[in-house]
Amino acid sequence: MKPFVMFIICMLCFFSCTKKVGPTTVQVEDSIRHYYPLVLGDNLDVVYKVTNTGVSPLVITDIQPSCGCIIGDNKNERIILPRRSQYLHFVFYTGKNIGYVHHTIRIFGNVIPQGMIALIFDLNVVPPSENTPDYEEIYKEKAESERSISSSIKEKVDGNGSEKGYYVHSVDESDSFSTN
Repeated sequence: MKPFVMFIICMLCFFSCTKKVGPTTVQVEDSIRHYYPLVLGDNLDVVYKVTNTGVSPLVITDIQPSCGCIIGDNKNERIILPRRSQYLHFVFYTGKNIGYVHHTIRIFGNVIPQGMIALIFDLNVVPPSENTPDYEEIYKEKAESERSISSSIKEKVDGNGSEKGYYVHSVDESDSFSTN
């Protein structure tokens, strides 16, 4: 009798633990970005806000940047519950790029219709000048000095929402990836 009871308990446990996650829809805030020029050797922090707009949890199965110079934060959660948002953090290292740079970060998961989200950004990487400072270097130094002098504690903690550090297409053009 005991083997039969154990068999039934094992079968119930085996079949009761299977739940399939259905497809979901996702919206990304500013999925296509155009960053301002950077000086060779600087790093760019790229943060995307991903919102699960569907009824099933979003399960991210893989994250594939188009270049080895883009490193994802290992703390990125791989599951986003319905009606919740998650910030995906990446760092772009400009040390081996010069000129116009266009990259795509592909997020794979249970997203309809394609099973993938494309996060796209581009910028120009300029070499540092040897003699006279370049306008990017002057702008960077001036922005850093102004930020350190005139910033309030709240702006240092929360940041200034109107200064994203990038720009997107006009409202007429598609500036956000949506699978609705």
